[in-house]
Amino acid sequence: MVKEMRGLGLFIQDIRNCKSVEAELKRINKEMANIRQKFGAKKSLSGYDLKKYVSKLVFTFLLGHEIEFGHEEAVQLMRSVKFSEKQAGYLFVSVLFTDSHELMGKVGEVVAMDIKSDKQLECCLALHCIANIGGKILAECVGPVLGKLFKSKDTPPFVKKKVALALLKLLREGSVQYLTKPEYVKAMSQVLQRAEYGVLTSATSLAIALGLRYPEEYEPCVPDVVTMLHRLVLKGVDNDEYMYAKNVTAPWICVKLLRFLQIFPPPSDEAVLERLSAAVAAIMNLKPLKLWSSSEGVKDAIVRWRAYANKERNQLEAFPERNINPKRMEREIARRKPKPPQKKMNACLAVCFEASNLICHYDNDKERQEHAAALMGKLIDPAAEVHSATLSENPNVRFLALESLASLAQTTYAREEVKKHLPEVLASLKSDGDSDPTVHRKAVDVLYNACDNETVVTVVKDLLVFLKKSDYSIREEVVLKIAILAEKYATDFTWYVNIILTLIKVAGDHVTDEVWHRVLQIIVGRPEVQDHAARTCFEALLDPTCHEAMVKVGAYVLGEFGHLIANDPACVPEKQLDVLQRHYPMVSSETRGLLLSTYVKQGNLFPEMKGALDAVFASSNLAKSSNAEIQQRANEYRHLLRASNELVNTVLDEMPPFSEKESSSALAKLEKSKAAAQDAVGRAKRPKAPPGSAAAAAAAAAAAPKSTSAPTSETAVNNDAFFDKFMLMDNGVLYENPVLQIGCKAVYGDPSASRAKVTIFYGNRSESDVFTDITTRLYAEDEVALKLHAADVDTTLKPAVQLQQVIQCDVTAPFSSPPMLECALTFQNRRIKVNMKLPILPNKFYTPLPAPLDAAAFGGKWQQIGGPPREFVQVVTTKSVQTPESLKAKLATYKLPVTENIDPNPQNCACATVWTTSTGVIGVLVRIELKDQACRVTVRAPNDTAAPIVAAALCAMLALC
Repeated sequence: MVKEMRGLGLFIQDIRNCKSVEAELKRINKEMANIRQKFGAKKSLSGYDLKKYVSKLVFTFLLGHEIEFGHEEAVQLMRSVKFSEKQAGYLFVSVLFTDSHELMGKVGEVVAMDIKSDKQLECCLALHCIANIGGKILAECVGPVLGKLFKSKDTPPFVKKKVALALLKLLREGSVQYLTKPEYVKAMSQVLQRAEYGVLTSATSLAIALGLRYPEEYEPCVPDVVTMLHRLVLKGVDNDEYMYAKNVTAPWICVKLLRFLQIFPPPSDEAVLERLSAAVAAIMNLKPLKLWSSSEGVKDAIVRWRAYANKERNQLEAFPERNINPKRMEREIARRKPKPPQKKMNACLAVCFEASNLICHYDNDKERQEHAAALMGKLIDPAAEVHSATLSENPNVRFLALESLASLAQTTYAREEVKKHLPEVLASLKSDGDSDPTVHRKAVDVLYNACDNETVVTVVKDLLVFLKKSDYSIREEVVLKIAILAEKYATDFTWYVNIILTLIKVAGDHVTDEVWHRVLQIIVGRPEVQDHAARTCFEALLDPTCHEAMVKVGAYVLGEFGHLIANDPACVPEKQLDVLQRHYPMVSSETRGLLLSTYVKQGNLFPEMKGALDAVFASSNLAKSSNAEIQQRANEYRHLLRASNELVNTVLDEMPPFSEKESSSALAKLEKSKAAAQDAVGRAKRPKAPPGSAAAAAAAAAAAPKSTSAPTSETAVNNDAFFDKFMLMDNGVLYENPVLQIGCKAVYGDPSASRAKVTIFYGNRSESDVFTDITTRLYAEDEVALKLHAADVDTTLKPAVQLQQVIQCDVTAPFSSPPMLECALTFQNRRIKVNMKLPILPNKFYTPLPAPLDAAAFGGKWQQIGGPPREFVQVVTTKSVQTPESLKAKLATYKLPVTENIDPNPQNCACATVWTTSTGVIGVLVRIELKDQACRVTVRAPNDTAAPIVAAALCAMLALC
């Protein structure tokens, strides 16, 4: 296409020759102005010119620039009778259009016309467009036609495979419901039985999606899939293009067929099940690696390599004075090792891994499960024969083999076979050569799934050793699994307590609240470990550098059971108090509150210490603390110790054991993290059955709550419709509906310019109904930049009553996203979750300069900061035409006042401000070029991350003007 259009080729060459971003932007703006002028001229353009200009727009868009015109011209090209012009129009539409574009109606008309055309190339262009855009509009225009093309026996193969992919796109968006009809199921069966292999590749992808969405309707296709799999594996194909290695036929089709079978239960027909078993057995017995290593040429190469390796290693031992580097020598030996053809090995292993997944899914064949576990074990064993050892060095192979072992460890029969390979799995964790954290994560999964009463001590011990050198991205998951294994298989809970306390010492930053909460539940409920736990915690707290999580656990345990070790001269009450007070200045306010509770508990356990504790509570850093929570606790506890003994004993009595029904929440957290990881990787999982199906009814019955008083559903809403106004306001309504109103009142810069105090008001508007089970969760996308603290709120909101919640925020670094407040409550037996953005935005922390800058000072600082990455430019379109006066008024409200007499153009505005954080201040310079509804915003700041954040927030405000 470029060779046919000289202007397009020159434009691309000019862009490639640009030596800076500014030069490229200048050339693009010049070209865009020229194209816009050509499109706006009254003189009609030729098809060639339209094709050339539209192609330039596509190229510019692919460079990352916004394209706001040319859409109608592209639709016009789609109607052309020339194929090259039609192709350019389809290219523009496929790349730049979305399913919600205002011209999609016209696009749908052209696509429908071309699909019905007798010209197969034009039909393929239309199918490509559908597969790229999708959407309801195209589904309504061409859906039935696509179904007819897929069913028709006269459709050419290269068109039918594109039809399958187009249907797949529409199916993923939920835009085709007619595919559940019996005739389409029959058509799919026919394709799976006799299709050309290119068509079969596309059709199997469509079959998997249909099986996941409509499992009951497409289960009859299972025998046809088994027949095709049996034919490919045992009989092969006559097309050499689909033979990747000896006995490895069309591997990617086999993989898709095996994935389709994993959607359904094992076939009930004995003949079908027998064919499937034969195919799976043949797959698991594929030995292209042995065939490769047994050929004469490869045998000789392996013999020569082993002789060379032995010679080099013998020289290292015989002549130590030569100063041979052993690591370099081993690298050279490994480099010369004969290696199998990687592509063929990958094809073979892909089918083996998917067959292993099918074996795990069926979980009904002991021989197959044990065979699969043995095969996967060899793939991770570096000590195996040369061909397997070569593959075990590949991290991708190790990852997939470990993933299969983790699944096999959960089956009925393969667990014992997997346990035989635990030494190899543990060796992979200890090896310094394998540093891939994803491989380590899968190795930990194998240990977790295969662990039992016999191996728990060894597994936990090795995981603790691995934890010290593991990658930070997987430490939290490893900590959770160690905690769960230690509790699940613990026969001696003293051992369990020691393991959790060791976890806190080794990886305290990654020990979640669920872990140390659970160990406290165990300690409180088991008297036999309380003495040991108190002594161990006291000894751990003697270390002044111990982690804050250890301080929390130690404070709670000593507050409850410190009296059990008080007779030991090394652990007398005075020493316990002294050890706890050492950590008070270095912990967070939450932990300080827990320490104060421990102090008052000790006052109840040891009456002789009331005087010393009274002095502690009366000290100025507690009684007059700037933290309201600490101050209130100190004063209340001080007066509580002076109250009658009966009241003190009642309030400060030892905590009762927790209910046995209250199981560990660490397991729930682990499952949640697993689901999140699988979603991130994009693993295909079978979704919920569609509403109205028998499977959906069964799932609903299984998940139904036992008590009729429990909420029957959950509704999630957000406050996006209410939030934009807070860019220019501090107070207002965050969210409201007929029965609930949530408002806020914010104060910024008190007591310092980097802090904010937001008071949230929850109002019940109903006349008789009560909101119950109210919970809130405050979090930020950037937890380092925003330090947040939220006060507790009552769990019940009665009619015509208002609750308040105070939120404190401290800004420590530039941030782009506002913090979120998640409020969950129950109303009329229904659970409602409101996700609200809080009005804590960057501009709320802007501080005006003490004295305005003059033009020379502004220009000097502007040049001093320099260009990218400390400069960010963005163009935004306002809703209405802005005048300099109206823009200045809005900027002043935005806390970005305009500095006068800076820019010689009166239409432009220049601003200077300071973004205040608790760690320092960041100077910000802004220049806004105004022309009608277009604003070009340029921001410069000495902080690399501040400029784009300031520009994005400012453009978001201007876009609403």
